[in-house]
Amino acid sequence: MSATRSGGGGGGSCRICGDRGAGAHYGVVTCVACKSFFKRTVQQCLTYRCEQNGSCQIHQATRRLCQACRFQRCLRCGMRTDLVRSLAADPAEASSKTVASVASPSCAAGGGASSSAAMPSPESSATSTNSAPPVSFDGGELGDAAVAMETDPLLCRLAEIEPAEFNIDVSFAAEHWLPEAMRNAIRLLSAADSHAAAMARWVSQLPGLEALAPAERERLFEENWPAPVVSRIAWGSQWEPDGQLRVCANLQLTNAPESAPRVLQTALTEALRLTRKLRHQRISRSEYLVLKPLLFLCSQEAALRDRAEPLMDPYLRLFRRVCPNRERRMSLLLLSGGVSCVRVQASAFWRWTAARDGHALPPLLAAALRGLVRLRYYWPT
Repeated sequence: MSATRSGGGGGGSCRICGDRGAGAHYGVVTCVACKSFFKRTVQQCLTYRCEQNGSCQIHQATRRLCQACRFQRCLRCGMRTDLVRSLAADPAEASSKTVASVASPSCAAGGGASSSAAMPSPESSATSTNSAPPVSFDGGELGDAAVAMETDPLLCRLAEIEPAEFNIDVSFAAEHWLPEAMRNAIRLLSAADSHAAAMARWVSQLPGLEALAPAERERLFEENWPAPVVSRIAWGSQWEPDGQLRVCANLQLTNAPESAPRVLQTALTEALRLTRKLRHQRISRSEYLVLKPLLFLCSQEAALRDRAEPLMDPYLRLFRRVCPNRERRMSLLLLSGGVSCVRVQASAFWRWTAARDGHALPPLLAAALRGLVRLRYYWPT
């Protein structure tokens, strides 16, 4: 089915970048590139950040340079998110509707095509947290919704397999002859390896993942294991003093000093920004438990994505029950952009540390960074 839907004529220049128009798409005359960009952004709930405070000029030569400003221009020009078809929409059902909902497996809170979370406008995003279900600040839901969720089998299972907090051995990093930067790197790498091992055990018990072949599970783990780790650290840091990260039970990090490597400063800054967003959203424990598998099952590899996306359906249905407010669901799913940013910066720091200091990476972390993980060695027998 064509993506050209409702409104506008065919001809003219692209309203977004000025390139040759290819018809009306989602309410506005656009080129094929801008149509595809808008569709991909909405269906996959992608989020972008502008390095120039939203002041970038968008035209044909620069449209790839700033995706954040490009998407904002799409919205300002009138492109409609409610006209974007779901990745999982049934063609027969969708064709009978005048307006299709946004029901991406990454966005919707249900498995069908009709009940979905439409991407909010910039105006509605600012108020989405105000209409969220009430939650206590320690992460527990309040009221009837919490009681209803206590007996949900899938949520109970996610709570059972959630890794326990751990301590790392810091004695080997206490040698005074080691530079402070090296001691911090050793502590961080030890914590990262423990988190990776915990995530390997979590993946081995994640409901529904048995539908994937062992090689597919390993590829998915290699690609996405940092996402649940970043989410867990940010979640656990919500109740720490502002500007402090709780990496594990006996390792808390504050803002990196100016003398720290730039790559570490960037990683910590992004992690603290994500923590503040979680604190602002007052995310509940149930929401956190369901978001983790949704983040983990998002693959950028086309073949693997086709296999993993159907596994999201029960989690999306559960997410709808845990978080009934549509705008809040979208707001929470958009946190995936912050999670991705932290994991990229953290991976860069680990690689930089290994290359610069010659420090041997812990085994699982080294295998994960090289894409050579064999999860069966870490799975419980």
